[in-house]
Amino acid sequence: MNDATVLATVTNPLGNKEEIPMDWILSEEGVYVCRYLPTDEGNYDIKVHVTGWDLPPAESAFEVSEPYIEFSSAGLKEEVLRGMARTTGGKYFTYAEAKDLPDLDEPPGQGRQRGGIQAGRPGNLGHPALFTILLLVLAAEWFVRRRSGLA
Repeated sequence: MNDATVLATVTNPLGNKEEIPMDWILSEEGVYVCRYLPTDEGNYDIKVHVTGWDLPPAESAFEVSEPYIEFSSAGLKEEVLRGMARTTGGKYFTYAEAKDLPDLDEPPGQGRQRGGIQAGRPGNLGHPALFTILLLVLAAEWFVRRRSGLA
């Protein structure tokens, strides 16, 4: 419906309601828009009602929160990865080149020697205590990230 009186009622996390008139976008049939700037973090509810209609209002909800730091720059950093591979003597593969990885793998026992540690296929972790320590370190890291709001 064009040129109707449309109101959006926004309920903030504290329970306060604010009515915002919606404007008709003249270039589109029956499309209305409004702008709302939330002030508090939390869950917001919104109801849109057309004056004169007997239908119940359309309802939706959204959440306002601090941005997650780890997702702010989550793109592929190919140059950094290539630099890490050069520094460590490794190789960098693109997604398209990954299909060639099984052909490049060295047979067990034929790995290169580097710093007294043989680089080749990974074996077992050896002692079960090493595996337990690894799990504890990972669990502690996860716990710290959750408490800091990074996960």
